[in-house]
Amino acid sequence: MLERLVHTSKELIPSNLSMMTIYVRGDWIKIGNALVDRASGGWMAFYRTLGEAKASFQDPAGDFGGLLGGTSGAEKPFAIAVPSVVVPRWNVVLYPAGLGFWRHVSLESIDTYEFDPRLFPEDTPLEV
Repeated sequence: MLERLVHTSKELIPSNLSMMTIYVRGDWIKIGNALVDRASGGWMAFYRTLGEAKASFQDPAGDFGGLLGGTSGAEKPFAIAVPSVVVPRWNVVLYPAGLGFWRHVSLESIDTYEFDPRLFPEDTPLEV
């Protein structure tokens, strides 16, 4: 959530956020920058940096259009992961039309999410 905070003005942060817990199943092997399920061929792409991910998909617009647009679901990963620049964790974008998404991903829970109010002290000015 810190990733969201550092890239969004606080007055634009939605008040109706939810936190989802998902489970990803599979018998995974690492091939290059991907984890591939031995049984189904479904795959997830992992990159050390966002720049590496963009370069891999030759996407000059920087929005992963080269990955998510114009090809069949059988050619697409169901997840793209890049490390956070804020905390030592991964940001993962799920793509339900990608190969194996519905065989691998299941929803475990949905909970309401509220930011800790200490992140928004009253005397902190809003970003312009």
